[in-house]
Amino acid sequence: PDFSEQNWHINTTLKAGSFGLANPSVLYSQQLSQRTSISLYGDYLRADGNYPFKLWNGNQLIDSKRNNSDIQTYRAEATLYTSFTPKQDLQVKAYLFDSERGLPGGVIYDNPYAAERLSDKNYFGQFRYENRFSEKFKLQALGKFNYSWNRDYNDEASGITDDRYRQTESYLSATLWTEPLKGLSFSLAQDFAYNYLHTTLDKCQFPERFTYLTAFAARYEHNRFSVTASLLNTYITEKVRIGIAADDRKRLSPAFSVSWKPFLEAGLRREQAFNGLQREISRLRQVFLQGDDDAFFPAMTERHEDAAADADSHPLGDDIGKGLLQPLRRRIDDDFSKQRNTSVVRSSWFVVRRCRPVKAARKQ
Repeated sequence: PDFSEQNWHINTTLKAGSFGLANPSVLYSQQLSQRTSISLYGDYLRADGNYPFKLWNGNQLIDSKRNNSDIQTYRAEATLYTSFTPKQDLQVKAYLFDSERGLPGGVIYDNPYAAERLSDKNYFGQFRYENRFSEKFKLQALGKFNYSWNRDYNDEASGITDDRYRQTESYLSATLWTEPLKGLSFSLAQDFAYNYLHTTLDKCQFPERFTYLTAFAARYEHNRFSVTASLLNTYITEKVRIGIAADDRKRLSPAFSVSWKPFLEAGLRREQAFNGLQREISRLRQVFLQGDDDAFFPAMTERHEDAAADADSHPLGDDIGKGLLQPLRRRIDDDFSKQRNTSVVRSSWFVVRRCRPVKAARKQ
């Protein structure tokens, strides 16, 4: 938040529409001290959703209304921003979402009954800590806990169904970046994620998944060329209460690339790359063809959507991004076994539509 003119801000909105739509919201920001501020947000949404429609019954046109189409949601967020020192920052966020809605079902003549209800709850807390020890050594740590709950209730003529789902996820990530010599940087990152699923469905196995990702990367960059080498270690293990868990998944994925720019002012670049993950090379090539030079090595971790919103604009993310962790931090999920365990060597010329002098652009 910007507190250059005053130490607090408040913003309220009210939206209204047809079929009982009402959506008020409020955002309040307060500067508690020179180094600490807080932001609070809340909104409420409701609607009847009983919109009219026409239904043909033979040659007769009948007016009717949709029912069981209502919705009601609550949302609240609280964010704390603080700087312990000019080189240390901390952001903490708490989030709450609660909703209940009706599912109207199909339109059946002379049978408007619909009683299926869907309830959702989502709560999470997250933090982001950064320590810029010096221009040559930096640290970033991220953490998040997410709780999701869902209920599908339906009172049908054939009987009542009441299905419930609960999923929790914990995520931790830490990254160290250093540049001992001009143009030469190293980075080391460790990720851990824990997932658990519980449902009331028959034969639910109640699975747990533990994911470990360790990445080490090195990069040397000069006026016209850059060299990148990286190594990613992936380990995924699962547990179940019922049945047999999937086998552990382990992979060591090296990557190496050389990029050369024959003309500083021309948008022409040649890349020679070796990578143990075939689809990663394809992704990097696609990013390059889109003309974003900095996107080749962007933010140091691929964060979850909610964490990225607060972190992407901070300059530390851009600085450590030059330390090369983006090609490493792929979320490896169920399609892990489908990836080919083959290495790929590619040599390509890229015509970059938007090109800037490498050092000049990245030192700004």
